[in-house]
Amino acid sequence: MFNGQLTLQTVAPEFTERVWRDGAHVLGDTVPHDECTPDQLKYRITHGSLTLLVAVDEGNTIHGYAAVEAHQRPNLRALHIEAVHAPRCPTVIFDRLADYARSCGCTALEGCGTPAVSRLWQKTLGFQPLYTLNRKEI
Repeated sequence: MFNGQLTLQTVAPEFTERVWRDGAHVLGDTVPHDECTPDQLKYRITHGSLTLLVAVDEGNTIHGYAAVEAHQRPNLRALHIEAVHAPRCPTVIFDRLADYARSCGCTALEGCGTPAVSRLWQKTLGFQPLYTLNRKEI
């Protein structure tokens, strides 16, 4: 488990392909593929609807990735975490994501996930459930 200092670096959309090949492709494994395929996630990053963040330590070693988007809700501005991968430093990267969110004017972090991911975020990171999304194929 990594407990050192991390910094989030924003990746400009035109550099997505390089960073994706260098390791950010793991983000594609963190989203349900019936919701968004890895290629669709990459497309959204490349076209600027999501921001790709890279978590690096003091030696510029990469420890994780996140794809995020600031959402303006009627009563608050929240940083929506579309995908995150930082297996060795989950709490540290969420602390940095909170810092990034504050710098974007956000007052909350939010994200969707499977029931297991939701339980993990609630137990280890202090997230609170808001509602459950249900779907029926028609």
